[in-house]
Amino acid sequence: MKNYSSLTQNIIKSKLFKSSNYPGFQRRMMSALIDCTLLTLLFAPLFAIIGNLLYGPVFPQDLISKAIKEMAQMNNTPEKIITFTDFIRSKPELYNYFYIQHGFLKMFIDQIIQLTTLCGIFLLFWIKKQATPGKMFLSMKIVDATTYEKPSNKQFYLRMLGYIISIIPLFLGIIWIAFDSKKQGWHDKLANTLVINVERKKK
Repeated sequence: MKNYSSLTQNIIKSKLFKSSNYPGFQRRMMSALIDCTLLTLLFAPLFAIIGNLLYGPVFPQDLISKAIKEMAQMNNTPEKIITFTDFIRSKPELYNYFYIQHGFLKMFIDQIIQLTTLCGIFLLFWIKKQATPGKMFLSMKIVDATTYEKPSNKQFYLRMLGYIISIIPLFLGIIWIAFDSKKQGWHDKLANTLVINVERKKK
């Protein structure tokens, strides 16, 4: 049996992965939809409790929606155009809630808690399973783009950072998956990872 260097083995392994081995944009989005649905069902009650603790009986989203409707009515005539910030400052109850009672700060804290929780869950699954529940259900996993083995923890952290970078410019880094030859998004490029199809274990 021939002995190959690790580099040669990686090259041989990569040649075996044709384009069909990389799940396409639709399957990747389906796995994301499954993940989002599961996380929403599991964590919505927790986030609701956190929201109640932060905001009390009045949620800022309700006040903002009401303010936007009132602003739209006021801005129907050009001479009455007003910015959202100026509108809040002109309403004592809104100014008190968002500035005096730190409503904007509470919203920021709420979003950070939710984002940190969800990122932590994703990272946990990536590190333990090389996949999220959605990817496992659709028989996919994350591998190192060079070795096709399990990525390092550093790569997973970079991949999470890459998700944020991919989402900011109107999800362009995610849409990139549809056009890339190896179906890599910007987050995969940054972390040097791939998502591949895997065979289901036969019982």
